Amino acid sequence: MLSTSHFDQYDSGSFRQFCGPAQVHKDLNTLYGLIVGIQADGHINDSEIDLLRAWIDSVSSLQAKAPYNKFITKINSIISDGVATTEEAKGLI
Repeated sequence: MLSTSHFDQYDSGSFRQFCGPAQVHKDLNTLYGLIVGIQADGHINDSEIDLLRAWIDSVSSLQAKAPYNKFITKINSIISDGVATTEEAKGLI
C-alpha cells in the first residue's frame, strides 16, 4: 500500500492559501453543474439529492468559511425533508 503520509504537509494553511482560489472556483463550478443538471429535466430525484450531499461532504473541511457556509446552509434547508422542488433548486443560483 502506498504511504501518503508525506502529503499531509500539503494540507497546511500555507498550501491552502496558495491553491485556495482555484479550489473555490472548482468547488463552485461543480455545484453549479449539479444545479444546472437538476434544472435541465425540471425535477430533482434521489440521485441528485445524493450528489448534493456528496458535494457537501467533499467540502466539509471548509463548511464554516465563505462562500461554502452560505451554499451548504441553503442546500441543507432544501434537502432536509428529503424532497427538493424545482423552485428550491432555482433558489440556489
